[in-house]
Amino acid sequence: MRILQIITVPFFTPRGTAFSSLDRTRALVELGHEVDILTYHLGEDVELPRVSIHRTPHVPLIRHLKMGPSLPKLFLDCLLALKTAWWLWRRGPYDMVHVHEESSWWMAGLRWLYSGPVLYDMHSSLSEQLVSFGYREQAIVTRTFRWLERRALQRSQAVIVICPAIGEHVGRVTPDKPTVLIEN
Repeated sequence: MRILQIITVPFFTPRGTAFSSLDRTRALVELGHEVDILTYHLGEDVELPRVSIHRTPHVPLIRHLKMGPSLPKLFLDCLLALKTAWWLWRRGPYDMVHVHEESSWWMAGLRWLYSGPVLYDMHSSLSEQLVSFGYREQAIVTRTFRWLERRALQRSQAVIVICPAIGEHVGRVTPDKPTVLIEN
């Protein structure tokens, strides 16, 4: 299979989502698949057979990203969403798109460019993360994240979760969604 994987963290850097993304990529390669990775300009290239890493344009003012929501991350997500749309239009078709975290949101909106299966790799509930980072439960940004997350879950064909609590969250939002637990 030809798979497009969208990774929304600096790849590769030694932190949680990057490690699990690398592990998933290695597993796909071992199964004989070809993987194109779209990611931020940050991080180190990883040499794997049948894997190509394609980065957003370099942004000189953004040299690193802190964990959690931030304006620099939002800016990089916008660049990555535009690159994803261009990539699907110019480099497709793909047999599957494997999205991590918030890239599931823009893939839900890009279904007019890609109608194949989308696998949502859900490392956390981003709407619940916002509350943990101090946003109010009813703040417009928190409600918007909830709506985007629900829409992404509804439009994906299956979901990978990293812990039982996230699996329970997916079950509450989309009860019939196929979900697989792969603990980090």
